[in-house]
Amino acid sequence: MSISWCLICKASWDRIISWGQQAIDLWIGYDRHVHKFIRTAIDMDKNRVFAQRLRQSVQNYFDNPWTLTHANADRLLDMRDEELALRSEEVTGELPPDLEYEEFSEIREQLAAMIEQALKVYQEQKMPLDLGAVMRDYLAQYPRVRHFDVARIVVDQAVRLGVAEADFSGLPAQWQAINDYGAKVQAHVIDKY
Repeated sequence: MSISWCLICKASWDRIISWGQQAIDLWIGYDRHVHKFIRTAIDMDKNRVFAQRLRQSVQNYFDNPWTLTHANADRLLDMRDEELALRSEEVTGELPPDLEYEEFSEIREQLAAMIEQALKVYQEQKMPLDLGAVMRDYLAQYPRVRHFDVARIVVDQAVRLGVAEADFSGLPAQWQAINDYGAKVQAHVIDKY
């Protein structure tokens, strides 16, 4: 009888230890989760406002207690298939990437030819070409999403025409705003054709 009593006690004791270990593991996981959340929030806190508020909140806990709640929502699964995505593109009228690239290549060639013709006037009349001013005028004619591409074309065509005498001085050119969105260009006036 004493052996069975010891086995019953040992089984109970093992269950209690297992329950305690499980509780400890759950608390460790929760603690890691909270610390990861706080570290992530602090890392994203550029001007340290969140860190300062968190520090004050912890320091004033006994005067103004708070509780931390945790919600564990089910993860969302994307059940859409590729066919649905293709139909969506057809409905919205988006072009496949191959056609979009082809269309932009044609536009780019036409635009390059137009810009080349417009900039030749500077070369033929030996007028100084202020790249910042010319680029600002061109970008005003196009939507913002095309500004980078148009600016690249203008620069490509302008450097084919000639060079700036000031480039040989070694001094950097002044930055000039070329659109209303903060884009700037740093280029000397092209004056040698």
